[in-house]
Amino acid sequence: MKQEASHFDYLDGVRGIAAFSVTLHHFFYAFLPALIWGAAGNKGLIVPQLEMAIAQTPLNILWSGDYAVMVFFVMSAFVLTYRFFRDQHEPDFSRVSFLTSATLRRYPRLVLPIFAASLIVLLVMQMGGLFHQQAAQYSLSFEWLALQWHTPNAGFVDVLRNSFLEVPFKPEPRYNNVLWTICIEFYGSLLAFALVAVLGRQSWRGWGYLALGWYLGNSPYLCFVMGVALADLMYAPGAAKVRTILSRPAAYWILAIAGLYLGSFPKGIDASQNIWFSWLYWLDGGSMSNAQWTHNWGALFLLLAVLHAPSWQALLSRQPWRWLGRISFSMYLMHGLFLGSICSWLIVTLVPSIGYAAAFVITLLVYLLAVFASSHFFARYIDEASVKFSRQAYTLLIGRKLEAFLPRWNTRWRSSLFVRREWGYLLFGILLMYVLFYAALKQPWFAHSGWDSYILQAQAWWQGRTMLAQDYPYLELAIFKGQYYVSFPPVPTIPQFLLYPFFGEGTPNHFLNSAYTILSFALLSFWFNPQAQLKQFCVPLAAVFGSNLLAVSLNGGVWFQAQVLAFLFTISAFFFAVKSQNRPWAMHLSALCLALAVGCRPFQLVYFPALLWIFAYHLGHIGNAAPKTKTPEGREDAEPLQQFLIFPILIGGALAWYNWLRFGNPIEFGHNYLPEFQRATEGQFSLSYVPENIMRSLRLPSFTPEGGLSFPRMDGVMFFLVNPIFLILARKLTQLKREFWQVNALLFAAIAIHMLATWSHRTMGGWQFGNRYFIDMIPAVVLLLWLNRSKFDGKDLMLALFGLGLNAYGALWLYLDWP
Repeated sequence: MKQEASHFDYLDGVRGIAAFSVTLHHFFYAFLPALIWGAAGNKGLIVPQLEMAIAQTPLNILWSGDYAVMVFFVMSAFVLTYRFFRDQHEPDFSRVSFLTSATLRRYPRLVLPIFAASLIVLLVMQMGGLFHQQAAQYSLSFEWLALQWHTPNAGFVDVLRNSFLEVPFKPEPRYNNVLWTICIEFYGSLLAFALVAVLGRQSWRGWGYLALGWYLGNSPYLCFVMGVALADLMYAPGAAKVRTILSRPAAYWILAIAGLYLGSFPKGIDASQNIWFSWLYWLDGGSMSNAQWTHNWGALFLLLAVLHAPSWQALLSRQPWRWLGRISFSMYLMHGLFLGSICSWLIVTLVPSIGYAAAFVITLLVYLLAVFASSHFFARYIDEASVKFSRQAYTLLIGRKLEAFLPRWNTRWRSSLFVRREWGYLLFGILLMYVLFYAALKQPWFAHSGWDSYILQAQAWWQGRTMLAQDYPYLELAIFKGQYYVSFPPVPTIPQFLLYPFFGEGTPNHFLNSAYTILSFALLSFWFNPQAQLKQFCVPLAAVFGSNLLAVSLNGGVWFQAQVLAFLFTISAFFFAVKSQNRPWAMHLSALCLALAVGCRPFQLVYFPALLWIFAYHLGHIGNAAPKTKTPEGREDAEPLQQFLIFPILIGGALAWYNWLRFGNPIEFGHNYLPEFQRATEGQFSLSYVPENIMRSLRLPSFTPEGGLSFPRMDGVMFFLVNPIFLILARKLTQLKREFWQVNALLFAAIAIHMLATWSHRTMGGWQFGNRYFIDMIPAVVLLLWLNRSKFDGKDLMLALFGLGLNAYGALWLYLDWP
């Protein structure tokens, strides 16, 4: 079946009809609620019995707002992704460019018109133009109309916050209640792009759609999976026979009738005894506790029919329907305001004099005229302008640079580790390992650990505070001048801050730590083993899963989040540093990553001298590298190192300011104000702790009477036994390169200082498996192995596998409380 070159014009008609259905739904919700609620509440106003009866028949498809929204969602995912499946085999098509452009433009395309519409609502509110509460006394819409526009803090700043943050991310629409769908639309769009990125070129993607669809169940997000699958179906070579069958009139008529019938199911009404819908209760198992599935599948069936019905496409492509589609988003944004203003005013004014029936008809006519007229101008001057702005801003800021970068990226990607079959097998093994761990620990993937003060700090930030609202005795909180503060460096709060609008206090911190760890392993594998050679995996394996990082990655406690994120940032810093030849941007990124690592674990600061040495080496300050710039006099000179301190200075200044704001001390993160350290005679750090802590770092495990292996649960065990990458480094000491003696000395000195600082701490990490404080030093060990071009053999691989086995056992021992 031939499709348009660039656009499915007839889908504009479908979109316009769906938007019109939503406007009718809300009008009846406000002024004839019996058409929505049926007999519930006895809200009939004009012909009560008829109104309540119609609400329970398929006729309510004309104003089935929830169904129309599901049609929006399926169609949105389809329109956003069909170009990928249509053009992916074209020689000039770039998947990276397509997904980057579509993803980055989505947010401004949605929020800019929302901001404009909310400003109009604010203006009407300030002028006293809302009469919805008075109108609800006549229309009996106490559950909906009377509760709208409750905004005690209404103002321009609140509109900004609501439009750009709360509507797309939470959702909490205060100026236009119908915008609860925008949050689902935004996340669903990202889900659609992610599906295309991950599954778009996989031969087994159909199974992926099914698995994700089963997981989402009755969720509205299922519609976005359906939309992507529908776009795939339209262009997949293997689906030609299916498309032929669906193009038969009998097929698409059956689909359309089934889709409209399911879409007419009255959610919120008990239709179990209804002649039209009672059999659906039997199909659902008897309860219909969540009837969302009827609207989800009804939307899919309808669009399947429209996409394969040429005569319907011709009808929907006519100008009136396309115009309706063009103003559909504007209708969606503007119609709510008229319900609360002019429509409510008409009801309040006319009902006492001419009765409810006549007032209702006049109000409906005025409502439709106002919605159509305002939406036309809003679409022309605001909505279309925002689309144009988002496109031009992307092209100017990112698009041109990306187009220049993509040819080099594609060449490197096609020869990288991540397109090799071996990496796919390895990634599958890693994911399977985590599935087994989570199952053994009976820990849901997106569960939240309560031992997380970062989420409390994120909540405080959202509320404009640095201190917490109350004490949490089970957490390590700093107490300063009667206030409670998080006592850990704040950078790990940033991901929690971004996730808080979505998850509230229940962020999936277990999953976050596991994801950070897998990313660290992927980066190390790309760094050390681009050709997927077995022996070269010993360093990534020993550094990540063969170390105490494995146990830490399974729990989202506050202590573990800081360590895992610091590990990822430090590894990233060293990776970009060694790969930064002739790339100043990579040096800036490297310095930024290490500065962020310091904001997670302050002792990572000791590795900055080694990082600057690497920069100096690449720039020609050290060694035989040629200078990269010329002085005004024409003399060759190396680029100055000072420029790469910009990000560390900015990050350091922000951390110092935050510490001063809380504790009046730029270097105080709060640990000195923990009650346990205030009670300690020697304080938090003291050289007097060193001898005992060294002995703790060299303790051996023991055997239980039953023959099991047991470890000290508090303050550590022999660090190089549970982190054998230190043994791998010891085996490679004879391979150190004289050329790099300076950076070797800097790194060994940094590790020694780091160890001394660790041993000077009052505790060695508390409850744990192994000796988790030594995780922070592993990136420096990795860098030493890389810089000195260490050669690895089977013994190194055996050490890494030993570490994997021991740490897997130790993680289960710790979390399952084995003796």
